[in-house]
Amino acid sequence: MFKFVIQSWETMDTCMFLKSFCQFTGTLYSHWLISSPQINMKWSSKTQLLTGKKISSVKDAWDAIGIFHDMKINTVVLSSTELGTEQFLLGLASSIAGGKKTKLSIKIPRFSASFTGTGDLFAALLLSWMFRTENDLKLSLERTIFTLQAVLKRTLRRAAELAKLGHPDTAARLELQLIQSKADIENPTPSITAVAHS
Repeated sequence: MFKFVIQSWETMDTCMFLKSFCQFTGTLYSHWLISSPQINMKWSSKTQLLTGKKISSVKDAWDAIGIFHDMKINTVVLSSTELGTEQFLLGLASSIAGGKKTKLSIKIPRFSASFTGTGDLFAALLLSWMFRTENDLKLSLERTIFTLQAVLKRTLRRAAELAKLGHPDTAARLELQLIQSKADIENPTPSITAVAHS
């Protein structure tokens, strides 16, 4: 039960819950949590809590990913970190398959709005593309980011339309335009390239 909760929630309240819970239950829980899945997608706050490693640089992030690999998790994705710039978030991904290691980074354009559900959408898209591409991490990551960006742009356009019509500034105005983004979800045409690292 907790595995699902921790991989799905994305609020600061959840981070506080995780911090308290991990401190209360100790390393046994953390080890159980991160040793069970084959694909692990986290954002940096959760990664810090689960690995006990502070992430303040790209090297720290790669080291944390290495800790997950040491626990036999084949594919690890940090869907967003604060290690980018004002214009870009930085995503990091690493996979070990058939004795071969793939390490990628990708710059993700930032938006000046807060959305709900992007982490769940990211996870669903990446898992789907990993399955459809037979675990091609680079292509899956690029398609995932393209689709996510397309959904967010469409959502912002819709929010602007609603604002012009006098709708109040509420979370409902930024509800993800998933149905309207069907074509981008099914047939993405990536415009952002993931960079390979040795």
